[in-house]
Amino acid sequence: MPVGTALWTIEASSNYDFASEKDSVPDLEYDSLIVEIDSYYDDGELMLEGESIMEAYDDIIDFINQELNAAPNTVLIAADLNVINAGAPLVSFELSTITGPIVTGNMGINSTDYWWAVVEAGKCDQFQGEEEGKDAADRISQVLNWNYGMAYACVNGGVLFYTSINIEENIFMDDFGWYLFWYGLNGSTECLEPSEMSYWVGEAEGVIESNRPSGKVFIDVEFIDDLDMNFDTFFHKIKNVSYGIINCAPPNG
Repeated sequence: MPVGTALWTIEASSNYDFASEKDSVPDLEYDSLIVEIDSYYDDGELMLEGESIMEAYDDIIDFINQELNAAPNTVLIAADLNVINAGAPLVSFELSTITGPIVTGNMGINSTDYWWAVVEAGKCDQFQGEEEGKDAADRISQVLNWNYGMAYACVNGGVLFYTSINIEENIFMDDFGWYLFWYGLNGSTECLEPSEMSYWVGEAEGVIESNRPSGKVFIDVEFIDDLDMNFDTFFHKIKNVSYGIINCAPPNG
């Protein structure tokens, strides 16, 4: 099988096998697996051995199952497969998985969302001392992923999976290499109140939409805080954002 055909088939099949409702998954986990498939050239075209493809596919399915069994109510959001080394006698692929547990309730910004902007300092103002180990960037990431997941429920009892997945990195940079969200000069942080949190969620949603490829939907985003050591400045940024083609499978796969 040609490499390009095998790449699409393995990725699509992996996502189809774990088609599921993907509503209300605000906290995502990312992992990866390297697989190698035997290869050869046929009239100058790089081909993959059929038996080796099936062995690699089994390894991928086993890996995803381990990810889903690690925590209750965890679903596969998407599995992205990319070639990292092409040639004979082996082609190397990297599988990147996005998983997370389904939660109940409204995860949108609310009146308790007073957060320190960075350094995992938790909540601030009257909620000081709560949620230490997280910060405003973590909370914004939750809201972004929860909001969009809610929008893609399949009708008529179908379950969701994605194909033709692509991941965009380091989008929306300015001339300094920063991302035009919140930033704090001279190593400073700030207590962001609910109205400010909602504002930055809206700004991030605009960036996600403006970078969305035609014919694809948003899948997930890694919204994080970072430090520019040259300027001693903390800032928020979109590290990665994924898009794909939406599909619905029958309830039983």
